[in-house]
Amino acid sequence: MNKTQIAVMFLLLVDEIKEAAIFLMNPEGIITTWNEAAEAMKGYSASEAVGQFLGILYPPEARQADEPGQNLKAAAEHGYFRDEAWRMRKDGSLFWARVALTALTDDTGKLLGFSKLTLDMSAHKKLEECVAEKEETWRIMEAASAGTWTWNPATGTVKVSAHLATLLGYSDEVLQLNRDEWLGLIHPDEAHALAEKLTMGRSEGEGATEPTPVLAEIRVRARQGDYRWLYMRAQWRRDGGDGHTVLHGVGVAIQELKEARHDRELLFARLQAADERAQITLRSITDGVITTDARGVITRLNPAAQRLTGWMSEEALGRPASDVFHVRVPDKNEASPLRPIELCLRENRVVAAPRNTVLFSRHGAHFSVNYSCAPLHIRDEEPAQGTVLIIHDVTEAKSLLDDLSYQGSHDALTGLLNRREFGVRLQRTLERVRDDTCIGAALLYMDLDQFKIVNETCGHSAGDDLLQQLATEYRIHVRER
Repeated sequence: MNKTQIAVMFLLLVDEIKEAAIFLMNPEGIITTWNEAAEAMKGYSASEAVGQFLGILYPPEARQADEPGQNLKAAAEHGYFRDEAWRMRKDGSLFWARVALTALTDDTGKLLGFSKLTLDMSAHKKLEECVAEKEETWRIMEAASAGTWTWNPATGTVKVSAHLATLLGYSDEVLQLNRDEWLGLIHPDEAHALAEKLTMGRSEGEGATEPTPVLAEIRVRARQGDYRWLYMRAQWRRDGGDGHTVLHGVGVAIQELKEARHDRELLFARLQAADERAQITLRSITDGVITTDARGVITRLNPAAQRLTGWMSEEALGRPASDVFHVRVPDKNEASPLRPIELCLRENRVVAAPRNTVLFSRHGAHFSVNYSCAPLHIRDEEPAQGTVLIIHDVTEAKSLLDDLSYQGSHDALTGLLNRREFGVRLQRTLERVRDDTCIGAALLYMDLDQFKIVNETCGHSAGDDLLQQLATEYRIHVRER
């Protein structure tokens, strides 16, 4: 698989990713591409988002604080910027997002733009908010895996609810442990920090009307010996019976959430790396690459395509391909423009360039090109989701072939047809006469009287000059064909 195919496959992958919003921006933060996940997550269609400044995705207070500009500046200075913060959809609603903003540069370090990946972390954020409130905790315990525990420092006992005990692989009954036994179940990496948090929370909670809760994500050893992730929320409260301060806690099983988060982080990193590799590939290949959606609207141009068409990427994105890609096969009748992308979408097949195709750029330049336009299918049985057009510039090669062809059929001194080409055309004419495809033909013979005397008397250079003058007069009065 060549670089062009790899880049195209990556573009398809990006468009099919449903969990990560991925889009590109120019150096000023203007959006230039927009995948379907971004449309679903943020509510803006590609036509609405492309051409807009990044700030439309931030809440008003963040825009007033110039957070979009600061984020772009940080990414440009350090190569990337990562954050978790509130973002705003088109309808004004907010969602909690994990974002990665990456600066895209060429081999010289020049900033070409930015790529941005966004994951919607609203579900996890909502879970944290639910756990932060006592009444929501009980709802989570009913709908999800959760359990409670209490620690009474006066008696030194920790009671673990039957539900929480079951989550840890113990029998369905209340466990009663001492403080050290309970902390002994906590993973060593978190046990010391948790003990300090609990002690500090108790000191702060003495006499406080609403003590600050202790929040932590911890690993607890199950009966089988493996560790399982729990989200813990605990708060010191005075016991109504004897007035002692008791720590009430709830643990919510978040093993699947942690694994999902880990998988997302891996996916996030892989997508970011793949996105960077694809951008480098598209920038480095010499063939022009244009991709469109199913309507024939341009979704991407690589630098080579920009050079050939004369259109910058940010200007061409969102336009019909017929506005940007102009090709013809010139002849005396001034042939109509070719429409390979429209033909590819209409007939659902690969369309190749005819011979002698010329691409006319926006600024008047023209190039001899070969191209191939192929439909993009996610599944074979489904309609094309768009097209990819590969453009190969053959201007230099065609010019060289034309020169070689001319030199092979014309005399170097006079520029007239040489003896070999004369024989070929004479044979062709005779065949047409025999086949009755030609009305008639005549052969004119011109004798250069006493030319030998000129050569012998004045030298071969004078003879060459005479031949060139005669050839000039000949071309004035006799057509080439």
